[in-house]
Amino acid sequence: MTIVGYDQQRGAFKVLNSWGTDWGDGGYGWVDYESMAIRGKEYYVMQVASPPKPPDPLPPQPPPPPLPTVEEIRQQVRQLTSRMECSSIEAQIASNGDVVLRGFTGSMDRLGEVMRSISLVPGVRDVQQSLSVAPWPQCEAYLSLASIKRDPMQLSATIAGASNNKAVLLRDGDEFAFELAPQNTGGYLYVSYLQANGDQVPLVSGRQYPRGQSVKLPPNTQRYTISAPFGDELLIILSSPKPLFTSDVKKSDDRQYLSLLRRVLLNLSPADRSQLTVALLPIKTLAR
Repeated sequence: MTIVGYDQQRGAFKVLNSWGTDWGDGGYGWVDYESMAIRGKEYYVMQVASPPKPPDPLPPQPPPPPLPTVEEIRQQVRQLTSRMECSSIEAQIASNGDVVLRGFTGSMDRLGEVMRSISLVPGVRDVQQSLSVAPWPQCEAYLSLASIKRDPMQLSATIAGASNNKAVLLRDGDEFAFELAPQNTGGYLYVSYLQANGDQVPLVSGRQYPRGQSVKLPPNTQRYTISAPFGDELLIILSSPKPLFTSDVKKSDDRQYLSLLRRVLLNLSPADRSQLTVALLPIKTLAR
C-alpha cells in the first residue's frame, strides 16, 4: 500500500492498494493512525523529482512613475520638519536628490527620526543637516521676530571688547557690558535681557536716541556680573521710529514678555512693521 494522504478529522491515512480499482473505493481506502502504527512493519519514502515548471510569462510592466519635482520634495520635507517644535528649518534640495536642512531648532531630540523619514521620501538620495540649536526661549524669540528686519549695518549688539555678534560664552563672576550700535537708524530703543532663570529684564524701554549714537549698557564704567543660575540667555534689541509699546516694559517672566511682544508686532501695520529693526545676541553662561 502507498500512503497518499491523511485526514486529521478522521485520524486516518488515505492509502492506495496494489490490488487495482476493484478493491475499496476505486483502489483507495483509509487506515486509522493507531492501526497503521500497530500493523505496519516497514515504511519507505520515494522522492521523485518533478519536471521544472516553465515560468509564467511576465506581465507587461508599467513604466516607473516619474520622480517628484524639487518643489514636491520640498513640500514633503516641510511637513516632516514641522514635527520639530520651536524650529525654523528650510531644506536646500539639489537636482540629484541631496537634501541639506538649514536653520535652527529648540532641541535635537527628534532630528534623527525626522531625517530618517525624509530619507524615505521618493526622489531623496541623501540627507544632511546644518542646524543650530537655540534652546527655549531663544527659539521662541527667533520665531516671534522672524518677520522683523535684521541688519547688523543698521543695528548691532556686542559684548564690550568682542569683535562680533555671535553667541557669547561667559562664566560665573565674569564682568561685562553691552555695546549697541544703531548706525543708520534713529528713534526708540527697547532692550530686554532673557535670563536663564526665566526672567525678562528690561534694560532700556523706549529711550529715544539720535541716528548713529552708540549705547553702552550699563553706562559709564559700570559692569554686569554673571551669577547662577546658568544656561542659555538672550539679549533682544528693537529699534523703532515711533514708540512700540504703550507704556514702559516691566520686568516679567520670559513667556509673558514674548507673548506681549507677539501681540504688539501683530497689531502693527505692515508699513510700521517694515520700519522696525532687531538685533539678537545669544549668550551662554556657565559655572567656573
